[in-house]
Amino acid sequence: KEWKPDITQAFTLETLSVDSQTIMLRGIARKHELSYIDIEVLYNRFHYVDKDVSGTIEEQEFRILLMQIFGARDRWDIPAQRLTFFWRQVDHDNSGKVDFEEFVIWFKRYARDIDLKHMPRMKP
Repeated sequence: KEWKPDITQAFTLETLSVDSQTIMLRGIARKHELSYIDIEVLYNRFHYVDKDVSGTIEEQEFRILLMQIFGARDRWDIPAQRLTFFWRQVDHDNSGKVDFEEFVIWFKRYARDIDLKHMPRMKP
């Protein structure tokens, strides 16, 4: 019997040494029908405002993130009522926290038309 190599597992993400964060982001992009590049930009912005590195953001961090995404120069550029409305939409379970996937769902519903490639750079 001739030996044939099993190539069914030769090109999995794990075999190719793709890190777990990339695998997670690709899964979210596929699940929510967004480009990987947009998901990566959103994740970097989300992670940037997640100061306690908890993997979730609270209302104040969410407001900062929205200001970045919408290109607001200061807090007066977006009406407080709108920020409160958006927070209630994203934190639909009233937990006081939003994880990245919850944010992606919100983004897809309320901010999908924003061109993420033209957002201002993040400050270090």
